[in-house]
Amino acid sequence: MEHIQDEKVDTTVAMCIADCTAQFGVVRRTTPTCGIRTSHNNCVMMTSCKPGTFKKHVRKWGKRAASEEDVTRNYCAVVYGIFSNKKKPSTHHYTTLCTS
Repeated sequence: MEHIQDEKVDTTVAMCIADCTAQFGVVRRTTPTCGIRTSHNNCVMMTSCKPGTFKKHVRKWGKRAASEEDVTRNYCAVVYGIFSNKKKPSTHHYTTLCTS
């Protein structure tokens, strides 16, 4: 929550988090004779920016009365970087993803 408060003060601030996840295999219907199943490294990056305060309307339901409350909402973007598994995941993948 601290980064959201910083973003409210300075709207040019954004938070980026990236991490390499497990390798995933390429699913194919058929493989050539003596073919090797291929897999890729997956690096996921999440960017958070532009937080703002909005009114959330909670509708009446049963005995609960209708109400409104202030909530913080921000924009998030998730980017998946797919790299060859010939190289071990490293800061090179992270930097490539964050600068693109």
